[in-house]
Amino acid sequence: MYARFQTAATASAQAFAAVHLEYQLYSISLGRKRRVVIAPARAHRLAVHLLREQRADHSELVDAYLDLRLAANPAPLEAANEVLNAHSRVLNVGLEAPSEDVSAAVNALVVAQREFADVCRDDLWYLPTWWQAYRPAWWSARRWRRRRSA
Repeated sequence: MYARFQTAATASAQAFAAVHLEYQLYSISLGRKRRVVIAPARAHRLAVHLLREQRADHSELVDAYLDLRLAANPAPLEAANEVLNAHSRVLNVGLEAPSEDVSAAVNALVVAQREFADVCRDDLWYLPTWWQAYRPAWWSARRWRRRRSA
């Protein structure tokens, strides 16, 4: 369930990045705000294909999120909300935006997905809870890992 959500978020963001890249490749700038498509037939076919793919990926993302809403604990659900917020910022960048803005939005999404994965790892009980004090070596290794990743 968690992996499905991560995969759907990644696929949807990659589909948008592909649409943005194709738009940049098949258009030229004629000033500040105006762009002209230089290969209209090919660009149109490609845009239809990519937008269809993006719609399917976004639908999968919403389905995966609704599965999370049904079964996830509160902490992973909050982290999933952050991933969705970062994902919507990626989609709100727009096709006319420079590549740096798209890269910054995608990087913010990657950070949110990392945090989601860490919360899910805690939720799936890969890490023991506070009352499992009989594992002192594990607790010192945990502190070392946390310091190293910070």
